[in-house]
Amino acid sequence: MIIASAIPLEAISIFKLFLNDGHLSFRVIPGSMALNILIVGVLSLLAAWLPAKKASQVDPAHALRTQY
Repeated sequence: MIIASAIPLEAISIFKLFLNDGHLSFRVIPGSMALNILIVGVLSLLAAWLPAKKASQVDPAHALRTQY
């Protein structure tokens, strides 16, 4: 960590996007955070619900006999 902190980030122009007076800054935007949580929640529900719905329509006896 000491070595990484010794590197002057101001010399590299790409890091200037993330620097505020030479220091890394982090800002939480509540609207953006809420949108990200909503998107992850919807995708998680779809990832669980769609296969479960498909599996619920299969005859249990047929599913037990079938080898994949």
